[in-house]
Amino acid sequence: MIRELPVGSYRIHGTDRYFYQNGQYRFDPDLLPQNHKLNQQAFFESLRKEIPLVICDNTNLHAWQRKPYVEMAVKHGYDIELVKIGLLYDDALQALYASRNSHGVSRDVIIEMLETKAPSIE
Repeated sequence: MIRELPVGSYRIHGTDRYFYQNGQYRFDPDLLPQNHKLNQQAFFESLRKEIPLVICDNTNLHAWQRKPYVEMAVKHGYDIELVKIGLLYDDALQALYASRNSHGVSRDVIIEMLETKAPSIE
């Protein structure tokens, strides 16, 4: 179990933490790009400090979403392990994930997330 590791030997970074206000989770899609950037900066800081285990706890359904974290970790000499939670295109699993996620994300939103394309760069 990760929590049994020595203090200071790991960091867990997740964009969701930037949506908490006064202890309440308040998702605002307009803040998503800004909060992802904040999370990436914190992730980078942990790599720079050579924390032995650095975890990105984001949904990262698509390769383009994982790419900045993977590139930073590789650049700093870390081994990468991607953990997949299951077949997200399976109807039954989508319903299961919707029923047990901690932020009340509906199945419709999960499907929408699966269909999200990489942002265009102009």
